[in-house]
Amino acid sequence: MSVQREEPPRISGERQTLNGFLQYQRETLAWKCSQLSAAQLRQHAVPPSKLSLLGLGRVSQ
Repeated sequence: MSVQREEPPRISGERQTLNGFLQYQRETLAWKCSQLSAAQLRQHAVPPSKLSLLGLGRVSQ
């Protein structure tokens, strides 16, 4: 399957580069989701976790 995504600019202004990379990531997500069923799109990627950002910070210290 051929995917049409525009490569982000390598040499450009900061905002143009950021927007280019964000658009590239949006197109990648849309492409990868396009082959999934509605049920697969609703499925949670991971089970709920009790880990919080604060807990993650404590673990890494």
